[in-house]
Amino acid sequence: SFGETGLLESISDYLSKLAEELSNIGIALQSGTKAKSLRNLDDELDQVFDEYFDLRNKKLNPDTLENFMIMRIILLRISDITEQINTIYKVFTQDQKLAKSLSTGLDLKEFITNDEKLNFKVLLNNISLKSTHFRHSVRITLAMLTGYIISQMEFLGIGHSYWILITIVAIMRPAYSTTKHRNLLRLYGTVAGAVVAYGILHTVHNNTALFTILLLSMILCFSFLKAQYSWAVFFMTIYIFLTFNFLNPGNINNIFRDRILDTAIAGAVAFAVSYFVLPVWEHTQNLDFMKKSSKSNAKYFKAAMDFFKDENIGIQEYKLKRKDAIIDLANLSDNFQRMISDPKNQQKKMEQVHQFVNTAHLITAYIASFSQYSKNAKDYPEIDFDSWNRKISAELLRTGLILEQKKFDVDIVEESRLKPEDSVDQLLEKRKKEISESEIMNRRDPNRITHLTELKNLQEILELIYDVAKEQRKVAEKLEPVI
Repeated sequence: SFGETGLLESISDYLSKLAEELSNIGIALQSGTKAKSLRNLDDELDQVFDEYFDLRNKKLNPDTLENFMIMRIILLRISDITEQINTIYKVFTQDQKLAKSLSTGLDLKEFITNDEKLNFKVLLNNISLKSTHFRHSVRITLAMLTGYIISQMEFLGIGHSYWILITIVAIMRPAYSTTKHRNLLRLYGTVAGAVVAYGILHTVHNNTALFTILLLSMILCFSFLKAQYSWAVFFMTIYIFLTFNFLNPGNINNIFRDRILDTAIAGAVAFAVSYFVLPVWEHTQNLDFMKKSSKSNAKYFKAAMDFFKDENIGIQEYKLKRKDAIIDLANLSDNFQRMISDPKNQQKKMEQVHQFVNTAHLITAYIASFSQYSKNAKDYPEIDFDSWNRKISAELLRTGLILEQKKFDVDIVEESRLKPEDSVDQLLEKRKKEISESEIMNRRDPNRITHLTELKNLQEILELIYDVAKEQRKVAEKLEPVI
């Protein structure tokens, strides 16, 4: 609808600027410095609003009314983000009065996962093949033992055999997909680093220059270690080659052969053990993560609706439910991403799981949009919130019961088919008639949003939550009991 107007390009440019501001704040937090705004966001936002109002005065008519209402909501959300970023910059001023005024009054300890204390009972429970930690312990022990035996085989002529054990420890992870990924990164980084180091040692003969390259390689290795493992291994290989050359000059060929051979052996051992010894395939955990995500989304919606209807629920309880929903969604998504890297024969029900993950994302996102309203249900009597609450809750409950393989009453099905008695459509038709019969007023207040626009947006969000919940329930019905 707005494709040819240029407004979307302006909004896109502004969102990119917001992203730069967030990056700037993140860098300041990591470096422990005070962040300063890169530009005047309020002026930039005013330009976007001016473009919107100009377009509205030219193009608004009964046919485009709903499109402009949606665009107005989008701009409202962008204004909220801008305000939040400006608030974060104000916090960096370390004004104590401002900090106290911004305090939420929440008990932040509730939002932090407590470190589990050493418990003998927990330790005993983990000494079982049902425990992923125990299975990983068995795998890594067997892999290390295999690597050690291979390293002792004299006919292979392996030098620096401890590299095999070090590489196995570095590569192996509890999940097969993570082990496979790190295995490939380690191999690529080692081969590339060995080739470059071999070239350096054959072309550079100045010890000062070699020592400088060694120091730079060490710095870059540990800089990339967390984020870019392949690059970290690349620079690690270079500084190892240079270090051994200083200790034992002229032994380049042996180091090159040993490093490549040891890495290849360790990679092969890690891969074989991860694949054949007590593997934990991701598809076996899908159902548990789906149940948790479905249950937490249902609780999140209930908390959001109760808070919106002002039914004695505190902001902290609502935010805790939101945190749980986001964490469970992240766990479900991560498990699916890892499953993509599993062998093809272990990627069970891939399409259905993918659809479930997508619908879970959408439900969480739409509930978050619904909960953005600062007003409560009493300010919107035109929407039948009680019926919407029962309708959506019933659909979310049906999904959870299907995943749990539990039977549910016919009443739940009937509730999910309720038809809320909203009067928004009548008000919308009335507004369209007013626009066609009278001249459009040139109002340019970015902070003003009409009651009808809010009503229409609320109704659409509730419809979206229900439609996606219904789609997720249909996906759950296609899944077999054991995924």
